Amino acid sequence: MPNNDYNPAHRDGAGPAGKDLQEEVQALRAANTILKESRERLERVLEGSEQGFWEWNLATNTFWASERFEAMLGFAVGERDLAPENWPTLVHPDDMGKALVSIERHIEGEAPRHEVEIRCLTKSGDWKWILTRGRIVTRAGDGSPLMMSGTHTDISEQKAWEAELMAAKREAEQANLSKARFLAAASHDLRQPLSALGIYMNMLRQNASAAEAPLFRNMSNCMANLNGLLTDLLDLSKLDAGVVEPKVSTFSIPELLDSVLSAHSPVAAQKGLRLRYRYRSLNSQTDPVLFSRIINNLIANAVRYTEHGGILVACRKHQGKMWIEVWDSGIGIPHDKTKEIFEEFRQLGNTARNRGSGLGLAIVAKTAALLELSIRVRSRPGKGSMFAIELPPGGKIQPLESLQPAIRALRVALVEDNPVVLTAMTLFIEQRGHQVIAAETAVALLERLDGLAPDIVVSDYRLDFGHTGVDVIAAVRQAFGEHLPALLVTGDTDPALLRNLASDGIVVLHKPVDVDCLHARMAELTQCRLAQGV
Repeated sequence: MPNNDYNPAHRDGAGPAGKDLQEEVQALRAANTILKESRERLERVLEGSEQGFWEWNLATNTFWASERFEAMLGFAVGERDLAPENWPTLVHPDDMGKALVSIERHIEGEAPRHEVEIRCLTKSGDWKWILTRGRIVTRAGDGSPLMMSGTHTDISEQKAWEAELMAAKREAEQANLSKARFLAAASHDLRQPLSALGIYMNMLRQNASAAEAPLFRNMSNCMANLNGLLTDLLDLSKLDAGVVEPKVSTFSIPELLDSVLSAHSPVAAQKGLRLRYRYRSLNSQTDPVLFSRIINNLIANAVRYTEHGGILVACRKHQGKMWIEVWDSGIGIPHDKTKEIFEEFRQLGNTARNRGSGLGLAIVAKTAALLELSIRVRSRPGKGSMFAIELPPGGKIQPLESLQPAIRALRVALVEDNPVVLTAMTLFIEQRGHQVIAAETAVALLERLDGLAPDIVVSDYRLDFGHTGVDVIAAVRQAFGEHLPALLVTGDTDPALLRNLASDGIVVLHKPVDVDCLHARMAELTQCRLAQGV
């Protein structure tokens, strides 16, 4: 029976079904062409990129890397076998472990991606720094990783730059350390004779005639200038050492500013400058001594760099905070130099070094940072400047109970290896009505004490034969009790030394010793011991 469905036109795709098949074939060919062109375009992009690309089939443990990565290492295409089993000969031994840990952490889900810096061996035998990044791109049905892909980036130039930067940093740190050591040594050598000179001058002034008063006044000014420089060095060293601990209390701003301004008024008047103030009757809460030092330095800086006009000190509100502002009509500061002025020994327009040490604003910046206070600066060259320090608000002032100096005569054990200073300090302490047992070494001191305990030990820090005042204090306390009051006197400004002394809880006075301060501290320490019943 004939098949009515048969149609010769259907042969060779002549019918409808054949036409559909031809269209499918043409579509597949077009898709293959597009895919091939896309692959070629992608390969051109990959090879033209500065980065190398890689894929790692975790299931078959096969690795593919673009030609760019091989070129980074100086190899021709296919010249270097990059199979995983060859990685130990490609990657630096010190970096192989951290690379595997990075991959493992990503696979375990502990890191969002694999990222590590490694050194790879080049064809020439050198090591090149490569930053390799990657992540899982394909997972199996159970969630286990199947494929990772990522990039290789040549960071050799960056690492070389970082190495140069670190070397420069180490060199700068070494230079800074050398500077600190030099300043510490210079400060110590200068303070020794200056300390003795100050004590002798104080003793002579008490019996000076009226005609000699101007001479002593001039001598005092010279001493004050030299002492000011050494004090700046000491303050900077103590701030760098981190041994300054703020003692926060509430205090009156008018009282603090009255005291500060009274110290600068004579110098301003001598230069023909108007020193005005405008502040409110309010209290603040921070360390009054450190805060006063900031204001002192700001006003001193304003007076120093102002030749005409005047200086205004005012309390004002700015952006919701109270500030103490110091305005001057001085030389001003270029806008791009306002950060430089807070650097140590930086003085703009003062190449002759005739306007102070260049440490004042550096101390201001470090002290403000210690107190966690902000600083503002506004300035116009030729018009003047404004420096402002944040003023923390304070509550009600609590009355302070100050210790009164001890009136009883003390038996003072004194150790100093410089004969001039030893004689000067002995004369001063005896002049205040105390008994002095003086020596140049701890051994000699213990012999002269003859078994009788002193009320207090006062010792220089650096002594002959490598001994220190810490050794003296330890020896005397071992003989007469651990609670024996002690003072250490030093001319050193070495930050490391200051940190060590502070950590040992040793009370320190710095040379040149202010004789009234020395007497007050001796009285304070001995009175504390009596109050404690020790």
